[in-house]
Amino acid sequence: MSDAARPLLSVNNIEVIYDHVILVLKGVSLQVPEGGIVALLGANGAGKSTTLKAISGLLRTERGEVTKGSIELLGAPIHRGGPAEVVRHGIVQVMEGRHVFEHLTVEENLLTGAYTQRNGRSLKRDLDLVYGYFPRLAERRSSQAGYISGGEQQMVAIGRALMARPKLMLLDEPSMGLAPMLVAEIYEIVARLNRDHKVAVLLAEQNATMALRAAQYAYVMENGRRRQALQAPQAVAVVISKEGAEGLCAGRRAKAWALRAPASPAQPDGGRFGRGAGPPSEVS
Repeated sequence: MSDAARPLLSVNNIEVIYDHVILVLKGVSLQVPEGGIVALLGANGAGKSTTLKAISGLLRTERGEVTKGSIELLGAPIHRGGPAEVVRHGIVQVMEGRHVFEHLTVEENLLTGAYTQRNGRSLKRDLDLVYGYFPRLAERRSSQAGYISGGEQQMVAIGRALMARPKLMLLDEPSMGLAPMLVAEIYEIVARLNRDHKVAVLLAEQNATMALRAAQYAYVMENGRRRQALQAPQAVAVVISKEGAEGLCAGRRAKAWALRAPASPAQPDGGRFGRGAGPPSEVS
């Protein structure tokens, strides 16, 4: 594949197991193009957060492991690296739940995101960039992060990720627990970051309507079960059009296009969505 056709991120038929026993993801594949916004949709517990943690390397902190398949950044495998190494490659995750260092100020929180940067001048420039996108944070820069609003904490989390100068930002449920106006504001800022600085975004969301306003295309995580040696949720990724996603998430019958995954010994027929690679097949 040529560089022009090569995606920024490729997740290829991965399987994730926790504690060496619990199968959580099976046969998940997705791609994120350079400078694109991709939505990962699904109900709570479908495996969206686990997929993001597998990409960012945070899975290991929860005794999880990618046991099959591969995760590649510009064609180079990254799924064996730790979180710090993944960040140095240019992938940063914004965790679900607005994780901030509550005892640190807003500005100190932002500076923790720049630990890979060594140039003081560029650090000042990056801070100014974050404050340009989040002027509310500039006003609260000296406030302790534990005492600002939930929306402002989400802005801190995204701004901290931006300080690392990411090629790809992984956003996990950025709308959770926020008022609709704040959600719209945050999504608008994410779209501007993507448009102005070509930061690619992989977005895990239950709020399909809002996610699809920003994303070029989407994958749906479906929480299924497969009768094997152990019975565990099987997450299946399918790529769908925006119209199809809105219908699917509204509970209506919708067309979806399945990503074909290579056949495995456990799936001699190629699994639920067919055998081998090639053009996607239509399923209903």
